[in-house]
Amino acid sequence: MGKILLVFKSTRDVIVSERECKKAGFDCLAVPMPREHSSQCGIVLEVSCDQKEKVFELLSSIKKEYKYYDKNEIVKRNKKSCKV
Repeated sequence: MGKILLVFKSTRDVIVSERECKKAGFDCLAVPMPREHSSQCGIVLEVSCDQKEKVFELLSSIKKEYKYYDKNEIVKRNKKSCKV
């Protein structure tokens, strides 16, 4: 299954969100944001697409704001832009 990247406003939000997601039993991991895609925070939360709706509900309940991106789309887009 694919992955999504959740982008938060701060590293602290990533860490708190990762802790809460893991506590709830979700498979997630804090990872560096792909260099080609800038954000306010250099660390993002990687989550399986099949868990995204439940993760969104959890993050809403703890009042965390985020944007999300399909990891595969970011990788595909960046590979296309790197062709010589």
